[in-house]
Amino acid sequence: MIIDYVMNHSAAQNPLFLNSKSATSNAYRDWYVWSATKPTGWSIYGNDPWYYGGTGYYFAGFWDQMPEFNLRNADALAYHQNNLRYWLNRGADGFRFDAVGNLVENGANAWEGQPDDYTIMSNVRGLLDGYAQRYMVCEGPVNPIGFSVACCSAFAFGHDYDIVNAAKGSSSAIQAVASYFSSAAPGMATMVSNHDSFAGDRLYDQVGGDLAQYQLAAATYLLQPGTPFIYYGEEIGMAGGMGLSGDWKLRTPMSWTNSTSDAGFTTGTPFRALSSNVASYYVAAEQSDSTSLLGFYKALIAGAQGPAVTRAGRLRRSAGHGQRDEFPARARQRALARADQLRDERGHAEPREPAGQGRLHAGLPDLGQRHRRGRQRTSEHAGAGADGARLRLPELSPPVRCARSERSARISSPCVARNRRRPTC
Repeated sequence: MIIDYVMNHSAAQNPLFLNSKSATSNAYRDWYVWSATKPTGWSIYGNDPWYYGGTGYYFAGFWDQMPEFNLRNADALAYHQNNLRYWLNRGADGFRFDAVGNLVENGANAWEGQPDDYTIMSNVRGLLDGYAQRYMVCEGPVNPIGFSVACCSAFAFGHDYDIVNAAKGSSSAIQAVASYFSSAAPGMATMVSNHDSFAGDRLYDQVGGDLAQYQLAAATYLLQPGTPFIYYGEEIGMAGGMGLSGDWKLRTPMSWTNSTSDAGFTTGTPFRALSSNVASYYVAAEQSDSTSLLGFYKALIAGAQGPAVTRAGRLRRSAGHGQRDEFPARARQRALARADQLRDERGHAEPREPAGQGRLHAGLPDLGQRHRRGRQRTSEHAGAGADGARLRLPELSPPVRCARSERSARISSPCVARNRRRPTC
């Protein structure tokens, strides 16, 4: 169990903040960021982050209901460290740390990715190192590679867009995906979307419902190095919420059934609009169907947990054969065939069919064929991959060593194996 932990801010109703704003002489006053007069020249995500709190102006970079801790205050910082110890002592396996690039501000033009942020998170990593086999991953879009050094794992923002665009056939994205882990730490947390709209729409919406592209994107990041994070509902093909936009479109109720009134999420009224494809993609239909998208994800995950070729393998870009549509069709075929081979190695051998006939391989479904409804897969990708680039999936590489360096994390470090699937750093 990994707990989502926020060091940056509290709720405006938190007793700590209520005490802090009650009087300038309150013992908790300096636990938050205050100014007697309103600072000028500030703009964070298009908003002025300073708000009047009755006894002064408090800083809240995300929302006025999320006042930010003053993490230069030793007592405030110790409060968070003690919270972490509490959960670790109760058996928590680790934490996902929110907004680590926004912990300390050094001025109106220096409020993100400050040196203090890396120091604080490196010290938190040191705290976790006092416990056996504990994991942490940091959300730091401003500098994912830098925070992977401080935290030993960070979400691979930017790489998510490349994965999806590579699945669509972009030659530059193919190159970026193939070379990513030549400089990124092997413990980067990969994904194709999450709960924030700046990271992209749900995968179904990003590929316009094209399940061939969907499968390829999933196979790419689930079989790459790194620690993959699957956003809820992605494994069944959930689309964004009907009629919604922004973050709310991504945070729709889970589609347990095909009920267009409640999706099996509640016996009452859902808190938000349902997924726009709830009638077609839902758990009840997919969980017992090995040819479903959920079955596809399960098989890939089983493969990724298997032999060293997927636990510590790497993707490599190689020259193609001049076939302009080779990446979307052939790379997908290679990814699925590799997953099938892994199933065989684990003792689940099944008869194979020739590539390109019927199912692309035995053991995993060709969802593009099953749901195509008349679309021609190859014609959709005509012209993609003009340089004939393709991915070689994955080959056996030497054991991964955790690493630290200023830029690429390739130097020996005290990071240890903290993930049962593969070492993270």
